[in-house]
Amino acid sequence: MILKVFLLLFVCYVGFAAVAKKDRVLDQKLSDKEPGSPDYDHEDSNKQFLQHDTNKDGKIDWEEYKESTYGFMKDHENSDDEDGLSYKKMIDRDQSRFNAADSDQNKECTPDEFKAFLHPEEFDHMKDIVTRETLDDIDK
Repeated sequence: MILKVFLLLFVCYVGFAAVAKKDRVLDQKLSDKEPGSPDYDHEDSNKQFLQHDTNKDGKIDWEEYKESTYGFMKDHENSDDEDGLSYKKMIDRDQSRFNAADSDQNKECTPDEFKAFLHPEEFDHMKDIVTRETLDDIDK
């Protein structure tokens, strides 16, 4: 149940940001503080970076991100949802995106790399992972 709520909130957030971005392209009068705008994405990324950089070293490694994001779900690690979603699948998906965002492949994300992780649609080097995630979602 917790997994469904988490996934639903995530999908709603991503969907809302995509719609807002499309509206922004069509209507240049929208505020720069709306989801999907460059200012909003930058501010959101900075805020989340500070939350996930738990050791405050200016970078986020995969274990640091995983613990701060999924640590509360350890009891559900091996459980499957009736929709076929699982804690492990969510982590695997995030780890693939994290690795794609880590452009220098040093197993850590800088603030700019973390922005690519959170908003992959904004970065050319993330197009493959966005396409793969979209196709995986369609295949479900």
